[in-house]
Amino acid sequence: MINVDRLCAEVGFSIPKEEIDRSKQENAIRKALAILSQEGIFAYLIYLESEGKNIKWDERGNTQTTIGDDEKAHRLIMFYSTKILSQLGKLHIDDLLTPENDKLKLLLEGKTDKDEPDPVWAKLKETFRTELTKNGSILENLSQMFFVKQILEQTLTYALYRARSLR
Repeated sequence: MINVDRLCAEVGFSIPKEEIDRSKQENAIRKALAILSQEGIFAYLIYLESEGKNIKWDERGNTQTTIGDDEKAHRLIMFYSTKILSQLGKLHIDDLLTPENDKLKLLLEGKTDKDEPDPVWAKLKETFRTELTKNGSILENLSQMFFVKQILEQTLTYALYRARSLR
């Protein structure tokens, strides 16, 4: 049997990173939590997708664009949202999440391939959306949908406490 609250705490505490602006992380977590609570899981997903932006190459193909701390915070929230749902057996996308340190580095920095500079973010967005919207998904069952929403809210609450403690 899994202690779900402990898992929410572990994953929530992993979201804020010390190398990212703390106030931006706290704001991103607050906004994500508000959207999830008020509008639901699909709005939460769309919000995270839109705020995570994309890493790409400039028009000349000379330099890779970087993303700011706001975008990194949103990417981390989505990554760890998928992680907790995967750990609870609600999503089956483990290959996208491991090895965690390597995936996080690619998620936050991208890679130097001009054809595919942002592979983890692209795959994460696509897979998370597909898994949540396919026939027979966890969101077609009302009790499962509320369970997932509650898990994500609890995880973000712990993430917010952790972000505050880093100040």
